[in-house]
Amino acid sequence: MFSKIIFVVCILVCDSDAAKFTELQKRAEQGDVEAQFFLGHRYNFGLGVLENTSEAVKWYCKAAEQGHVEAQYMLARSYFFGLGVLKDELEGIKWYRKAAEQGHVNALLHLGWHYRFVIKDKQEAIKWYSKAVECGETTFAPDHIKELTRKHNIRGATRVLVRHRR
Repeated sequence: MFSKIIFVVCILVCDSDAAKFTELQKRAEQGDVEAQFFLGHRYNFGLGVLENTSEAVKWYCKAAEQGHVEAQYMLARSYFFGLGVLKDELEGIKWYRKAAEQGHVNALLHLGWHYRFVIKDKQEAIKWYSKAVECGETTFAPDHIKELTRKHNIRGATRVLVRHRR
């Protein structure tokens, strides 16, 4: 939900007018974290500029380093999937973790998936899925938790689901 809101705001802010783009770029270069994120988004999705994922990564990185949660998530995706940067899954996981620690639901889900299917650490997967549930995610995480606890006879995770339903 948060990323959809940010995207809509970005579309509203990202007028193709050259003067506004220049102003956004100036603010980003001065260290304005929101401007850095929006500039990254403009380059990533080609909003008023030619799509340039490498330039997007540059700006996402600047904002992510300042703690911008959505930039951390987008930077994680860039590294994990090799979008605009050499693919580096470990660097991607590092940034997913930073976003997840701030409650970014998609980052929490990605970490749960990663630990479940790649690392094959069921307890760690349940930990991240449980945090997603605690942040209000009700579509995917509860099913993953149920399946993991049922298939692998892992106890304790169902408490999160019971607490969430109350």
